[in-house]
Amino acid sequence: MDQLNFETDNGLEIFGPNTLVFAIDDTGNERFKDPAHPVFGLAGCGFMVIDYVRLIDGPWSNLCNRLFGSVERPLHASEIQFTRDQIEGLSEYFKSYEFFRVGVTTRHEISNETEESIIDLLGNALLARLCDVGQWAIFDRFVIIIEASDRVENRILRSLSNKELERGDSRIKVEHSCYA
Repeated sequence: MDQLNFETDNGLEIFGPNTLVFAIDDTGNERFKDPAHPVFGLAGCGFMVIDYVRLIDGPWSNLCNRLFGSVERPLHASEIQFTRDQIEGLSEYFKSYEFFRVGVTTRHEISNETEESIIDLLGNALLARLCDVGQWAIFDRFVIIIEASDRVENRILRSLSNKELERGDSRIKVEHSCYA
């Protein structure tokens, strides 16, 4: 694949084959309002655009069509009562395909004694994890895409703004966008 065309809040974005893309989503509530799930986290998957069709688009579409009847809707774990076949299929997918996975979480028992918000702290921790993972790829562009949400995406993106990755003697700007 030579490029990935992706519709974002900035319009159509075109990512070249040597772009490392991380799709990130939040889980839980940053104010720990759900007593059944008193955590907050940021997690997602990363891939090189050149590998997107082989590792993500084709296999994921096949899995979703086979186990969920459609690829069109996002899979939000909190909204699905998974069957054993679906759990096994997802488990096999995540074990079988070589793309990056990254995540950071915190729970309500943690005491934040800094001036930074939980979102800023997790945003910085996520960026550190992305840098750790990014050392295993050769890329010339680094993009984070986050699902649009009225609650947290702008604050997450702000926490990642103006960041750069060091690659040898060069620095690569961390770009980011939201998608619907």
